[in-house]
Amino acid sequence: MVNSGTIEHRPIPPPAGSNYPTGRSAHPHHHCQQTDEMAKSKNHTNHNQNKKAHRNGIKKPKTHFAGSMKGVDAKFRRNQKYARLGTQKALAAKKAEAAA
Repeated sequence: MVNSGTIEHRPIPPPAGSNYPTGRSAHPHHHCQQTDEMAKSKNHTNHNQNKKAHRNGIKKPKTHFAGSMKGVDAKFRRNQKYARLGTQKALAAKKAEAAA
């Protein structure tokens, strides 16, 4: 039936003499609401984990002085190479000047 633009859905009655469940037991999730079964076990808890983690302290991960340049932009890597060479030359010149 159409009433002011909305459609009203009516359930189809079960055939006469059938064992089709009606009423509250006809709900699709009614089997999940039984109370005579055992209680579900706990799935997850984070209890005491924070205390255990802080007992020896949460330490920062150790960082390596010279990390890998793998995956870094090629133009940046090229510039770093020349910058490093220039720095080494400047240090060598300064050391030679101090020795002389």
